[in-house]
Amino acid sequence: QVVSSFNNCGFALLFNSVMQFSKQILVLLFCGMLILMGNTSYPVFLRASIVLLEKGTAKRFPYVSETSKFLLENPRAHMTHFFPKSQTWWLVITLVIFNFSQAILMIALDHKTQAFAGLGSGYTVANAAFQSISVRTAGLNSINIADLKAESLVFMILMMYVSAFPVTILLRSTNESENERKKVFGGSETTYQLSRLLINDLLWIVIGWYLICAFQGYDSFADGAFQILFEI
Repeated sequence: QVVSSFNNCGFALLFNSVMQFSKQILVLLFCGMLILMGNTSYPVFLRASIVLLEKGTAKRFPYVSETSKFLLENPRAHMTHFFPKSQTWWLVITLVIFNFSQAILMIALDHKTQAFAGLGSGYTVANAAFQSISVRTAGLNSINIADLKAESLVFMILMMYVSAFPVTILLRSTNESENERKKVFGGSETTYQLSRLLINDLLWIVIGWYLICAFQGYDSFADGAFQILFEI
């Protein structure tokens, strides 16, 4: 489970993923942290580790501290997923919004469904938080997502669709050679990626699909949630 969580491959030794650990909050917390460290939050943990290394070695190992400081000042010159401070904070805020919004909506819409049956309020929050982290990358499930309402499943699809955009946008916007090319031809890579996400792709269709399913109150795709997509 540790290797599967960190590598975000979705493999599990148990027949029902990690549903047997739905009441083991420490297991869910540990696996959730590994999922974040191995995928979308890897740049955050990487910079945090080097910052701690730079601060912790300032007195006893000054040469290590100076090297770490140099890396922090020139991140993209040494690694693709090592971002400057401001971009790293932007990534943190984006990931918090993504995970928090999905967890809150899942708790609000599905806390009385069969997916959370037999779970107390604390376990419900823990499982909703784990699912919001896992669904976009790792594919491990601590609850039976087939028992969720249609709008929650649609929102999961939306989160899967946008999961790679924060890191991708930062990769392109902090690429010095790419930015030099953009200066020559005009335009901003970040603006281009955001407009492509929000306007030219399918985001607006998915948002409309989610809102209709939420207002109609479909309990499953079989009730007509999937047909709504073709009407949109």
